[in-house]
Amino acid sequence: MGMCKPSGGLNPRIFGKVGQNIRDALGKPNTRTDMYDIDNPNDLIQQRWYGPEGRAIWDRDWKHKTENPKNPHVYPHDHYWDWSKIKPRIVYKSKNEETTNINYC
Repeated sequence: MGMCKPSGGLNPRIFGKVGQNIRDALGKPNTRTDMYDIDNPNDLIQQRWYGPEGRAIWDRDWKHKTENPKNPHVYPHDHYWDWSKIKPRIVYKSKNEETTNINYC
């Protein structure tokens, strides 16, 4: 049976609004943070995975605030983080943007 990441466990769940991102780009190494809708605590909005150095490596979006009919999204979908930038950030335009990374669960 395969092993998926993170191997370090889950952080306590946090709450936010659709359209808001998880705030912390740094977290406990090899963990995941799940953000649920503050108005509907059973609705998962976003997940973030942290790598071995505690840096955010992937975000998985389950919902967006608004939909753009010219650029429809498939849910869930993943975005990776680019730490080579002076201000590390999520990469929104990538060839893998609309896919889900099955190695992270």
